[in-house]
Amino acid sequence: MIRFVVVDDDKEEIVHIKSLLDEVVKEDKEVLSFSKFNTELKKEIENKDVRKVYILDVELNDKISGINIAKLIRDTDYENEILF
Repeated sequence: MIRFVVVDDDKEEIVHIKSLLDEVVKEDKEVLSFSKFNTELKKEIENKDVRKVYILDVELNDKISGINIAKLIRDTDYENEILF
């Protein structure tokens, strides 16, 4: 199984990304979405139990950008992919 972690402050964009993933990814998958950096996203970043692909919006309406979230991911996770 692969887990996609989508971080975008535009809810319509999250729906669009989920739709694209359903069309393209045929293997068993799970899609988690976040509109900002919070404790649940932090826990997900720290969770190493499953293969993940992070899909990050660069500019978020939050104190932290997608680039900063990617840096946090790389502090603990060098294995999984990050897409912007």
